[in-house]
Amino acid sequence: MKHFSIYVSICTLIISLSASAQKLQQTVSTQDLHEKIVSANKVQILDARGASEYAVNHLHGAVQVSLNDSIALDNVIKSLDPNVLTITYSIGPGRSVSLAKKLKEKGFAQVYYLPEGISGWVGAGYPIYSTAKQGEFSPKAFEQLLSNNDIVFVDFASRHCPGCLKLQPTIDELKNKYEGKVKVVRVELDENLDVVKTQSIKTLPTLRIYKHGKIAWEHRGKATKEQLEAEINNNL
Repeated sequence: MKHFSIYVSICTLIISLSASAQKLQQTVSTQDLHEKIVSANKVQILDARGASEYAVNHLHGAVQVSLNDSIALDNVIKSLDPNVLTITYSIGPGRSVSLAKKLKEKGFAQVYYLPEGISGWVGAGYPIYSTAKQGEFSPKAFEQLLSNNDIVFVDFASRHCPGCLKLQPTIDELKNKYEGKVKVVRVELDENLDVVKTQSIKTLPTLRIYKHGKIAWEHRGKATKEQLEAEINNNL
C-alpha cells in the first residue's frame, strides 16, 4: 500500500509538471501573432533585447525591458495588465521565451513570443520602427548584385546575433578563398530591412547561394567551414 501511495504521488507530480510545461508551449506563428495584434483592442509588446538594439529598431508600441535588471523588470511587469494580450520578442526566441515564461509565472493569461524573433517579423513584411540609415543594399541594389555576378554567397545576419558573430570569421575566410570566383557578401539586418523583407529572411543567420540570380541553396543557423565550402564547390 505504501508503494502504491508513492507511485500515485510520482504520477501526480509528473502530470503536474507536464501540465505546467504545456502552458509554456507555443504553436502560433509570426503571422498568427500579427493577426492577434491587429484584432486586439489592446496589446502589450515587450522588447527583451538590450537598450542599444531597441534604439535602432523595434516593433511599434513596444517597451524595452532588461532581463538583467530584476528591479526594473519587476517595475515594468507591475505596470502591465495581466489580462491583456502580451507579446515578447528579441533577436531570436531565447530572451523572449525567458520573459514569456516569467510573465506566465506571474499569472499573465495571454502571453506569446515571436517564434522567429524580430527578423521573422521583418521577413514577413510587417511594419517596424527604425532609426538606422539605409545600408549598402536596397532591394534594387541587391538585385543588381545578383545580376552582375554568376554566383553570390550571402550571409544574412545581425551584429546582435550570437550565432551570426560566431560565423563571421568563417564568412571572412570564404570571401578571401573564393575571391574572383564567388561574390561573398554580408547583409546586416538593421541597415537593410527592405532586403530582409523582399528576400523573406525570417531566421538569423540565413546563408544562401544565388546562382544566376536564383536561390540555389539555403541554410539556416550554424554551419561549419567544411559544409559551406562543399556547397560553394557544388555550385561552381
